Amino acid sequence: MAKSKWHRVGLVALLFISMGFLGMVDSVRSVTMPLMKAEFGTDYSAQGMFMFFTSLTSVGAAFCGSMFVGRRGPKATVLASFLLMAACMVSVFFSPSFLFVTLSFMIYRVGYSFYNVGSNAMSAVIFAGKLAVMMNLFHGFYGLGSTIGPMFSRLCMQTLGMGWRQVFLVILALMLGSFAALLFLKMPAAPPPPVNSEDAPPPKAAMTLKGALREPMVWLFGLSLGFISMIEMAPSSWGIFYLQDVHGFDPTTTGATFLSLFFLLFSASRLLLGSLIEKVGYIRTLVCCVVAALLIHAAAFIIGGSGVWLIPISGLPLALLWPTLIAAALRVFGDDSGVASGAILAICPMVSSLLQLGMGKVNTALGMDWGYKILLSIGFLAIICLLLLARLMKKRRGSVV
Repeated sequence: MAKSKWHRVGLVALLFISMGFLGMVDSVRSVTMPLMKAEFGTDYSAQGMFMFFTSLTSVGAAFCGSMFVGRRGPKATVLASFLLMAACMVSVFFSPSFLFVTLSFMIYRVGYSFYNVGSNAMSAVIFAGKLAVMMNLFHGFYGLGSTIGPMFSRLCMQTLGMGWRQVFLVILALMLGSFAALLFLKMPAAPPPPVNSEDAPPPKAAMTLKGALREPMVWLFGLSLGFISMIEMAPSSWGIFYLQDVHGFDPTTTGATFLSLFFLLFSASRLLLGSLIEKVGYIRTLVCCVVAALLIHAAAFIIGGSGVWLIPISGLPLALLWPTLIAAALRVFGDDSGVASGAILAICPMVSSLLQLGMGKVNTALGMDWGYKILLSIGFLAIICLLLLARLMKKRRGSVV
């Protein structure tokens, strides 16, 4: 019993630390993207295509991850994710062109999707008591990693004289410890269903991937998550270009400070505010947070100039979106959460990849000053999807989570 408890504690610690490394990789990529753009001579359309193809890769990867977790289990899925992400970072180091960088990060997105599917399946068992609190705490470590990432890249490049390629190899070396630890940890068994009880619910057929894709609620979750992920990623994926090309900030100094501030508030929000979600309600929290993020961005655009420093404050509401929506899905789909979340995580990048491509085209055609502002309309679409989701939950379940 004690050994099982330590395995559970070890898995929780490992999941949290690994999520921090994912945040580091994403934020370091954001800081170094302008350097890649300068080295390879690309434009905004190329950046849009990068985001389009890496996001689109997540569609097939989430389907594969959903099938993989059903056959091999969550631990094997997370282990596979480590190997795929390691292959990406080695490949980035040897990249001779921006196309090769794009292909490398497509491999990373496969690993990232496998990690999400595997860790969600683990979380449904390990965090069974307080899903919203624990999922926000879990994803809070993504924010911590993202806060450290820009400062870490600045240390490596400016203090230690490394190039942007070497930074990814250093992160890979740090990640190897998590990979090794997972080999020796055992996944705890899910609690058994009630038996021989008149109050026990009748058994139901397990959801298949095909069945999940026929479920309207899965599609509404996926669409909502697609719009939400675009809003959440915008300050780190496009905001750094907005600072550089509209306001003339250096991405490796002022830009790194901007991202660190954004992710500091982002992680603080997930670590400290998750407990409020259980009281307020999942969907109500999501709608309020999207509205708050849109108001902050609108104020920044109206003020202009120094108003850009309002954008990091949007990390407070944006931080709660992804884990709260995932927690809502885990609560709604219960035993089918592994397959359902795989389908949701496949639909999400279909939406976000098209939005990223559109953002790149608009930025090229109209300039970053106008292109970045289409976030406001994307947020409005997110609110519509969340309200439709709440309406369907009320109709199907009699209540809204």
